[in-house]
Amino acid sequence: MRPELGRTAVILAGGLTQQSATELIHSGLIDLAAFGRPYISNPDLVARFRRGVPLTTSDPETFFGGGAVGYVDHPTAAEAPTNA
Repeated sequence: MRPELGRTAVILAGGLTQQSATELIHSGLIDLAAFGRPYISNPDLVARFRRGVPLTTSDPETFFGGGAVGYVDHPTAAEAPTNA
């Protein structure tokens, strides 16, 4: 499939972890990884990946409820212990 795409970037989203996304990028199967749900409960997702901070689990019951719960009430990477 890659040859037919030419210069088109391949982006994969859904069910990825930092490790699986990195492996797919390094293998050349994808160019970019997208993270949707992890960003909802981890708006500092990139900082968490860089520091090895565990991800906060999202609660789909709070999605699109119109309030702050589930969106801006999670601890930041600076407040969480690292895996290092």
